Amino acid sequence: MTFSIVSPNLQKESSKAASATSNGVKILFITNSVEKGDGGGVFSQHVIEGLTKRLKAEWVLFTVVPVSAGSGIPIHLTLVGLCRTLFRLRREARECDVIHAFDVFPFGIMATIATIGLKKKIVLTLIGSGSIIPFYQRRFSLLARLCVRRANSVIAISRFTRDEVLTKAPGLSVEVINPGIDLEEFASVEPRFLPDAVSKMQPYLLSVGAIRWRKGYELSIRAFAEIAEEFPKLRYIIIGGRWNSLQYSEELKSLVKELRLQERVVFLLDVTTRTELVQWYLGAELFCLFSRNTGHDVEGFGMVFIEAAAVGLPVVGVKNCGVDDAVRDGVNGILITSPEEFTQALRTILRDKKRAQRMGEESLKWAGHFGWEEKIEEYAELYRRLGVS
Repeated sequence: MTFSIVSPNLQKESSKAASATSNGVKILFITNSVEKGDGGGVFSQHVIEGLTKRLKAEWVLFTVVPVSAGSGIPIHLTLVGLCRTLFRLRREARECDVIHAFDVFPFGIMATIATIGLKKKIVLTLIGSGSIIPFYQRRFSLLARLCVRRANSVIAISRFTRDEVLTKAPGLSVEVINPGIDLEEFASVEPRFLPDAVSKMQPYLLSVGAIRWRKGYELSIRAFAEIAEEFPKLRYIIIGGRWNSLQYSEELKSLVKELRLQERVVFLLDVTTRTELVQWYLGAELFCLFSRNTGHDVEGFGMVFIEAAAVGLPVVGVKNCGVDDAVRDGVNGILITSPEEFTQALRTILRDKKRAQRMGEESLKWAGHFGWEEKIEEYAELYRRLGVS
């Protein structure tokens, strides 16, 4: 694993503009990724770019995944490499007004250690598993508690993530700011002219997410098998960046073969652009994902449900995780608690076209509340309350 340090911007073209318009504020960000290939990267990128633009701030970025658009300095996380990383963090932090870390582990803990004695303001965004699991690990639990108590401002991306952290840090002040989406990105794709790759698969159900056990694909595939005979032309499309677990991928392939659904369950691992992804959303009948918590590895929010809503899809998801904040149960979709309920929810929406249409219309309204401009203003207001503006 390596870290890259990028300064002062993600894109070279915007660095000059950032310097020209800076009001003297400088922010150091620490996150896993700012790449568009994963949800966390998209989230971090929008927060960083939107917030620094709104505050007219210069900034420095530490990230695990190298930034394709910037010049990065790799730091290997051996014991020696970690010490060097903390030294570099501390050196950069001296010149910054705020250190903003995404998730407790490892980035919030690194920010806490690197700023000992510096009296720098720390903003901590709690995303999901990385902010919950360390509280249950003996070697990190104390550091996790110190991290959240040290932060001047703590933000959770969902009520679920907030409540999970509060069970281990009672009394902590945590604000909830849900992630946003780029509404223009979805509005700009023409739904009447979908590519052949999409149209030839219609009609289909759609899931989007990493191919990993937490996404519950074996359960959604079995649910699809239950309704396959009633809807003989229907397919099930699963879009994932890659096979995150070889063992799980083999289990899914075997299951599809066992259920004789090889021609109807399709895994797409080569959807590489956001435009392509939006086109697949636009062609779907509904969006579904059986996200589940596995121990303390959790679904922190469920950005894909908002993306699906942005093209007017009814959605089906699972209760008691971050998805509770992403879906209006009974309004733009159905939230369930069991595989049987999941199957029934699919049937309900597919059988009742008028209800599906109403839910789709409500989805469009709901997605309108998640524009990044509104979310960035919430972050900016929080910074202003810290005296940074």
